[in-house]
Amino acid sequence: MHRRSVECLVNELRVAEAYGARFLNVHVGSHRGEGPEAGIDQVADGIRTAFRLLHDDAPDVLLILENGSGGGFALGWSLEELKAIDDAVLAAGVDRSRYGFCLDTAHLWGAGYAIDTIAGVDATIEAFRVLIGLDRLHMVHLNDSRSELGSRADRHEHVGAGRIGGAGLARMATHPALGHVTYFLETPGMDDGYDAVNLDRLRDLVNGRALATLPPAAFHTRSAKGRSAPAEDDEPVAPG
Repeated sequence: MHRRSVECLVNELRVAEAYGARFLNVHVGSHRGEGPEAGIDQVADGIRTAFRLLHDDAPDVLLILENGSGGGFALGWSLEELKAIDDAVLAAGVDRSRYGFCLDTAHLWGAGYAIDTIAGVDATIEAFRVLIGLDRLHMVHLNDSRSELGSRADRHEHVGAGRIGGAGLARMATHPALGHVTYFLETPGMDDGYDAVNLDRLRDLVNGRALATLPPAAFHTRSAKGRSAPAEDDEPVAPG
């Protein structure tokens, strides 16, 4: 599985180059029960091997490692674990200019980072700055969450309609230290036209406008990833 993962990463970097993509965003992966230390060693070895196999291909594609919510054996759910991964990859001889990091807000929330307030966002960003450095943060996935804080669950929700809420997401989107970061939405209903709705909701948050109430149908949409739909017995979070 490790060998196939490395081969897949090499191929995806080449595909990204062919598309003219600036980033290739990936989840860090799983230690599969072997323990975080062994898993981090495998991650470092895999990234080093992938770049070696690339030779001179994809020189302008930045590999982006995304934080997780902490479910199962997944690696990279805490900022401390992201730092350990960064240290291991650098120690393996990988040039720091070839890779960086993404923070997903729904994953941060599931991992226990209370980013529903301005103070919580500021504390999280400051912790990342101290541990890794904000110059290494290239992407933010700006998603609300259906999950409970610290639940280790990954369930995305419409902007401002989940448990993170508008105050936290607005601060994340306008944080003065994140002007260099590229933002992405991974909210529900991307196949049903809700991307435009969520972009408008984000614009409203950034400009201090009250969010419109979402229709009940919004809470029964599925994302292209199929991970944001409520279960049959779920009650939606009160719409914002």
